[in-house]
Amino acid sequence: MLGREAPFGIGAVIGDSADATVAALAVRAARRAFGPAPQTWPGTEPGSEPADR
Repeated sequence: MLGREAPFGIGAVIGDSADATVAALAVRAARRAFGPAPQTWPGTEPGSEPADR
């Protein structure tokens, strides 16, 4: 039984590592394109007025 299931487990590990690599590259590209994220979003501080939409 393990011999038939092992290829699926190996494929899952390879697929998961590929997904993590692509996600890390996407985050790196977004940071390069847009810069770092702000510490706070405008209008979300306590006591601030909501932003007009």
